[in-house]
Amino acid sequence: PESQARCLGPIRDSVPEFGPRIRAHDWNPCWYGSVVASAPNSRSPGSRSWPRLLCALEFERAVLERHLPTGTIVEVCGPGAAGVHRWFEQRGDATDAPRGVVLVGTAGGLSPELPAGAALVADRVVDTTDRTWTATLPLPGRAPRGVVLTVATPSTTPEEKAALHRRFATAAAIDLESAAFAEACTARGWRWSVVRGISDAISDRLPRDVATWIDDRGRLRTRSLMASLARSPRTLTLLPGLRRRSIAALQAAARHLSAAVVEEGTVRSSVEPSP
Repeated sequence: PESQARCLGPIRDSVPEFGPRIRAHDWNPCWYGSVVASAPNSRSPGSRSWPRLLCALEFERAVLERHLPTGTIVEVCGPGAAGVHRWFEQRGDATDAPRGVVLVGTAGGLSPELPAGAALVADRVVDTTDRTWTATLPLPGRAPRGVVLTVATPSTTPEEKAALHRRFATAAAIDLESAAFAEACTARGWRWSVVRGISDAISDRLPRDVATWIDDRGRLRTRSLMASLARSPRTLTLLPGLRRRSIAALQAAARHLSAAVVEEGTVRSSVEPSP
């Protein structure tokens, strides 16, 4: 609606990369998300060198499609374990197994040494009950490797993230989807990996009720956002920085994934069956 466009305009237009081209449902300031994509590379559309990719938010899809090779197709599964489970139930068929599947999107930082805007490749995924999964799809490249901790709800304050870091000292980042993703892939015998871009460092503060701004399809709930801003106008000051960090994080993840997939055919040779 026109009234919503007027309200969102100053925030939307503060991001030069998107400007007025961004659609309302793409303006998603959230993180801890993930996209499902079937991604050919720019030199060979449909090439099996690309694994299948997965992300939760429309905002992530929009950014990743701009920074992955031409022809990349991205689907959105929705946030959290529920979104991952729904995607596997509806679209996760056995034809994806030979290529492997990669969860790619944003995450929060837990390690003080991992800044916002960095990419992280998960060598392991853990949940809050100490269940552990080890990634089975190797991705070459220079991005840091580390443990991703999956939680049920976003941790929005430095104090909450510091408490998680003390409890799970080996975890470098937190998200909402990796454990459900790893569990589903393992159950199907699929090779999998996780690539995250850090949208908020351990010291960054996030809007308290940000989880309510996203629907189960990963789209922005404009009314919920506006209601939050009405209750706490200071929340508005957090949004431009969060958006800039999220875009930088997704760009880093896309760069790493693109380089990893084409590097000497390593991913292709690791996921295609032998003759």
